[in-house]
Amino acid sequence: MGVVSMWGVCVPLSYWLGVHLQIGLLGVWIAFTVDEWLRGLFMLYRWKSRAWERKALFRPEPAGTSATAG
Repeated sequence: MGVVSMWGVCVPLSYWLGVHLQIGLLGVWIAFTVDEWLRGLFMLYRWKSRAWERKALFRPEPAGTSATAG
């Protein structure tokens, strides 16, 4: 997510603000800030949707069942 966000948001926005609009280094810092905020909001959305739980490598056993019956 970080690489996609940096190359897809930060680099083009830095160029547009810094070079095209002639804001310079301030435009680059604004682009960095926008990139961090967008990435943070996306991760917050993903955390609240609980989509990461479906990709777990380990699934705990339900309570009351045991692999060692004895």
